[in-house]
Amino acid sequence: LEQVMDDCREYIIQYENLVVENRNKLDDRMNNTLYLLTVVTTIFVPAQFLTGLYGMNFQTRDGTPAMPELLWKNGYLYFW
Repeated sequence: LEQVMDDCREYIIQYENLVVENRNKLDDRMNNTLYLLTVVTTIFVPAQFLTGLYGMNFQTRDGTPAMPELLWKNGYLYFW
């Protein structure tokens, strides 16, 4: 009976080690995924900002500027 109990303890220790190893592998996978998403975000967010900025309508239908900064000399540069 003592041998069976020792074997069970050993199996429990091995199981706990497997659980910890599996958790570590999942953590590594999640870290790699988050790293990839960070790199992709770093590339695409500035591109989306520029697309949104230059995609705006800066003039009304009659051709007058819709933003007051555009009426100033170098106003668009002051905007930045």
